[in-house]
Amino acid sequence: MSPKEDFLRAIPARVEATMRRLLVAVALVAFLLGIVTGAKAGGVERTILSLDLNSDGREDLLVYDPTTGAFTRVFQYPGWPYAAPTEYWLPGMNVVMGFLDEDASPDVIFYDPATGLVWQALNYAGTLYVTTVTSWPRGMLAYPFDHNGDGATDFFLYNRVTGEWSLQLNTWNGYFTEVNGRWSEGWEIRVGNFSAFDHNQDLLLYNRETGVWYKALSDGFGGFYYSQPGRWSPGWNVSIGRFNIDAADDVFLYNPVTGVWFRVFSDGWTGFYWYERGGWSAGWSVLIARLEKRGLDDLILYHAGTGAGFACVTQAYAGFRYHRLTLYNSAVPMVQDFSGDRLSDLLLWIDLTNPVGFSRYKSVLRGGNFDHLEWW
Repeated sequence: MSPKEDFLRAIPARVEATMRRLLVAVALVAFLLGIVTGAKAGGVERTILSLDLNSDGREDLLVYDPTTGAFTRVFQYPGWPYAAPTEYWLPGMNVVMGFLDEDASPDVIFYDPATGLVWQALNYAGTLYVTTVTSWPRGMLAYPFDHNGDGATDFFLYNRVTGEWSLQLNTWNGYFTEVNGRWSEGWEIRVGNFSAFDHNQDLLLYNRETGVWYKALSDGFGGFYYSQPGRWSPGWNVSIGRFNIDAADDVFLYNPVTGVWFRVFSDGWTGFYWYERGGWSAGWSVLIARLEKRGLDDLILYHAGTGAGFACVTQAYAGFRYHRLTLYNSAVPMVQDFSGDRLSDLLLWIDLTNPVGFSRYKSVLRGGNFDHLEWW
């Protein structure tokens, strides 16, 4: 069986009923769509969601500890962060953000991979209320994305061990239309808009062991258009960003062992048309950021061992403009707009046992510079 046949052995039929589409501002969705990161303290990986809980234009935080079920909402006010009292949910949950109703406020999904139970927590003025309990297939990891461009968050579920996947299409009323399929196992999944012809969000699949990649472009009806298989070398850290002014997302590859990197420019459909190569030292964490109001994505580099950092401002097809940053070492970095100016600020999590145990660095408009505000 060829790699193509292996990959496509279970392409689903189209969903018969076309999802009703709503006019939701794409800019609003892009701005509010939360960043999900995993951060370890004492060997425990915590889920940290970045989302505007109280609709004040500043991104807040939801910190979840899967060992205890504890979660804390941290509100980013102009002068200081405020951590609401810790609440408790079930341990072992996959916690992701999404727009589940039509009020333009981000909501939260609590998915239990062990049982398949799903709790939908709707956000009202910063307080989460569980309104619906449903079920999805068990043993999956959930990726929020907008399969049909209607502004409602859909969810792609994938099991890296078995290759089984499930697409949950949001119907805006607390329920989902389910489409199931199977790919080969072992894919890392990234979400982006790789098609220049619609507002659907798509998937990039990369196998870190073999280097094989595919684009899976959403058709908006429960299925995908698949690219031909491509092959990069193994071992890349893969990030998605917009590095030129066309209508498609691009890819940034960094090898943490060799320091080699590539900016890979999308052709607006199933392939890539340009590879730009560069090299840094090894061991950097690479974060996609928006450092200037130009509609392009930039990078922040952080080295946990030394505390060194760089703000890397995109220069179209000519690399980056670099600004050195002096930061704390042994921290976990996170990009967030806590000041409400639609530029990426920087959080360094220094004490992950404390919901506000981070240091805040505010981005300064135009230039890739940061003001160090405080450590909490």
